[in-house]
Amino acid sequence: MAQDAGTYSYNASAPWDNALASTNIHNTVQVDGQEQMRKAGRFLWLEWAQGSYIPEESGSRRVTAEHDGYDRLGVRHRRSLAYIGTNHWQVIDTLLPMHATPEHHSAVLHWLLPDLPWSCTAPPCV
Repeated sequence: MAQDAGTYSYNASAPWDNALASTNIHNTVQVDGQEQMRKAGRFLWLEWAQGSYIPEESGSRRVTAEHDGYDRLGVRHRRSLAYIGTNHWQVIDTLLPMHATPEHHSAVLHWLLPDLPWSCTAPPCV
């Protein structure tokens, strides 16, 4: 159901001048309004976020992974995807503190969804 904006063009004029490379137009969490990697030019990103798979129990219908793109902010982003029945999936995003004394952060969950009926079971749903 989730769509990916992809990258339209690297050489188009504004507003299409690679604006689709930003974190806030992908199906993910954005912490403190920051990018997951540091942009160093039109085509170059530095400090590439590294992801890792977290094994589940044998036979589990869940896959879990995390990435280090926000480690510099003291936050690790973990996402689990579970198949819970016909046409039903559960996505759980967890932001894990990396310091003994938790810091305050803002987080925004971005989803690019088609214009179809949907529901949310955990408040607040907007």
